[in-house]
Amino acid sequence: MFKRNCLTAVQFSFFVIAGLFFRASWASESTEPQIFLPGVVSSPDHHEGMHWIDSDGDSLLFTRADPDFSTSTIFQAEKLYDEWRIAPVSFSSNGGYDAGASFSANAESLIFTSTRAIDQQPKGNWNIWQVPVLGLDNRFKFGNARPLPDPINTQAAECCAVFIDNDRFLFSSDRDGTWDIYLADVEGENVKVTALTDSINTAQGEWPSAISYNGSLLLLSSIRPNGRGGDDIYISKQLGDSWSCASILPAPINSTHYEDSAFVANDRFFWSSRRVEGGAGSKVSNVFHLPISEVELLLTAMESEPIVCQNP
Repeated sequence: MFKRNCLTAVQFSFFVIAGLFFRASWASESTEPQIFLPGVVSSPDHHEGMHWIDSDGDSLLFTRADPDFSTSTIFQAEKLYDEWRIAPVSFSSNGGYDAGASFSANAESLIFTSTRAIDQQPKGNWNIWQVPVLGLDNRFKFGNARPLPDPINTQAAECCAVFIDNDRFLFSSDRDGTWDIYLADVEGENVKVTALTDSINTAQGEWPSAISYNGSLLLLSSIRPNGRGGDDIYISKQLGDSWSCASILPAPINSTHYEDSAFVANDRFFWSSRRVEGGAGSKVSNVFHLPISEVELLLTAMESEPIVCQNP
């Protein structure tokens, strides 16, 4: 086990990635986590994860998976005349496994995870795919999806890609025997893949959830012995060519159940959790949200606690 000095959570300036404040119909100022759009996004018999929401809160992308994760679909939901309309995105594999969605900074490209077959690999392996965004006219218009090349996709499994800008993104892969986070830098035909530092990656497994477009702030999930139970959500800040130690977020974001798929938009913190009302656990993950001001208070409360990097 190794240790190093790290910044406090407040010094991360986490709220750079928060969007503009607005009050959508679902936006509550409750200090307790609230299920996001029950019956629209969150359901009692599926796993859901949020990926994108527009500034008005009336259009969003989310993933919905079966309880055993045998199938998964990316959906777009739109609110028209006070009624939510939900349909799979146009590049859906129709009964296969598609999950996650991250836009490039210029919104001209989207990356996602899929198990559809690609050359030299059987169907069923997780790989990262890319689809061009052709426009938005009530619904997004997408082009044809294509798998990303080696060394991004390999004979191992790759997933959970999140754009930093137009040419760089983070993703997770088990190519070295454990799930670690890698940086992909794509310049035309030249592709460079580099593992993040050991202040982020451990033998326990790490998966990126969201990163600010300047690449300085990272939300990730990990399953660690010092966690609160199952997957937990962590935060880290880039320090030059390295990263600060990943610091676990406090309750009520993390619980004794599973938490992942965190991101910040429109002055709110979104994440997926298997908790239910009363603190009990659920067999599926629903989307929860809190005002970003509440998360700021939680991190302020952590400021007096020295953060030491303890990676198993």
